Parts: sequence; structure tokens; C-alpha cells
Amino acid sequence: MDRGVFRADPQHAGGCGYLAPRSLPAHQATGLAGTARDVRGDFLEQQQPPQMVGWAGGWNDAYAVVWNAPEDKPSRLPRLVGGTFAQALDINNKGQVVGQSASDPTDVWESLQAVLWEKGVLIPLAPEYPLSWPGWHSLNERGQIVGTVLTTDGESHAVLWERKGKHIEMIDLNDQLAEPTSYLLIIANSINDRGWIVADAVDLDDPAHLNRAVLLVPRD
Repeated sequence: MDRGVFRADPQHAGGCGYLAPRSLPAHQATGLAGTARDVRGDFLEQQQPPQMVGWAGGWNDAYAVVWNAPEDKPSRLPRLVGGTFAQALDINNKGQVVGQSASDPTDVWESLQAVLWEKGVLIPLAPEYPLSWPGWHSLNERGQIVGTVLTTDGESHAVLWERKGKHIEMIDLNDQLAEPTSYLLIIANSINDRGWIVADAVDLDDPAHLNRAVLLVPRD
């Protein structure tokens, strides 16, 4: 992806945005031996077995899990080696799951990493970059993933992960804006199948540094 791909449309100050990548919105629910974060499939027409992803367990020992309806017993997904905490946050209709996993059981928060599960195999997305805002990851049907990482400069940056051949490349969305702007994209909340991304940004020219919801639209 080359620089100048996205047009940034600011939406409003002091908030954050969400763009559901599928017809069914992501939601949070409890009652299935854990916490469900996202759902795939159609519960009404039953065209395919619905699946939900989330996590089960506590802060010191949690597994990312997948529920396969109509069963209510979750299937565990692997965690990073040595870690005791993982969460599944989003799933697409190909069964790809995105989430986060910690590598250090003594410091879960600081060691969280963005991860992808494909066919049950865990793939670290950015092992060199810790997560600055845990809990924000989304993917679409094309396998594009958005989220946020903490850069080596200590800033929170919104990022996009795309598969390039056998590798998954991380792209800083701040480097993809078509025009110069005073906005710093800090969180990428969601991406739909057209590649539209809802992000949070900080206006560096605003003394109050209020958050703004920004819609990133790929240029034709």
C-alpha cells in the first residue's frame, strides 16, 4: 500500500467511532461460561453454524475461545508461549480470529500483543510493538486487520495489517493519508469489507487535544 491511499474525514470531537464490518454488529454478552465479544453467521436463517469469539477465565488466567452454536462449550485458542492471558475480539466468515495475548504472566498489561488465529494457529502480528490501547482490533472478510500499537517514540498509532504473500505487513495509517493534516491517528477501531476504517485521532493543533472520530476512505 502506497502513501496517499486514504482520505480522512473528521466526524466529531470528543468521541470514538465504530464501523461494523458485517451485517451483524459486534456486541458484548455474558452467560456462556465467559465473555462473548463478536459473532459470525446468521442466527435467524441458520445458513451456517454461528460462531462467537471472546474469552473465558480471569485476568491471571484467561483463554481466547470460540463458541460453535448450538454448543455452549467454548473451544480454547492457543496463547503466546509463556503467557497466561489471551482474548479473542473479532471473527470473520472465513473463521479468522483477531485478538490479543500476553507473553509475560507477571505483567499482562505491558506484554499484550496483537495476534491472529488462522485454523487454530496463533500468529503474532507485531511482537516488537506493545499494544497501547488493548481491546481494539477488528478484521474484515478480506483478512485486513486494524488496531493500535505503541511506537518506539512512545506514541499510540493506528495501524493496518495486510497479508503480502506469505507475510503479514503492518502499516502505520498516519503514513497513508492523502493530504497533510494536523490529526494524529491513535486508534483504529473497525474496518469494513470496502476497506473503510473508523479511527480515533488527536488534533495536534488543538490545545485541548480532544479526540475526534475520523473516517478513513480508500481513494479510487
